[in-house]
Amino acid sequence: MRDRGEDALIRSAVSRLTALTGSPPEIVDEPDAVRIETDVTGVRGASWDRLLSVLESGGTFGLSTTPTRTTAWLRVPRDSGPRTASVDGADPRV
Repeated sequence: MRDRGEDALIRSAVSRLTALTGSPPEIVDEPDAVRIETDVTGVRGASWDRLLSVLESGGTFGLSTTPTRTTAWLRVPRDSGPRTASVDGADPRV
C-alpha cells in the first residue's frame, strides 16, 4: 500500500513527464516499488535538465537506449523512508 507522499510523488512525476514528452508514461506496480517509464527519444536541449529533475525524485533512475528509442525510468520505493537518487544505469526490468 502506498502512502500519501508516494502517491503525490508519483502523480507529480507522471504529470511532469507527460508535459515533457507529450505522452503519459507507463506505470508498473512492482512488489517493492512503482516504476514509471517513458520514451524520451524526442527530448532535446534544456528539457534534459527538467527530465533529470523528475528522475531524481525517485529512489533510483536511469536510461535504456536502443538504436531507435531512449526510455527513461524511475522507481518510487514503497517505503516511507528517505529517498536518495542514484544513476546506476541498470534497468530494473532485468
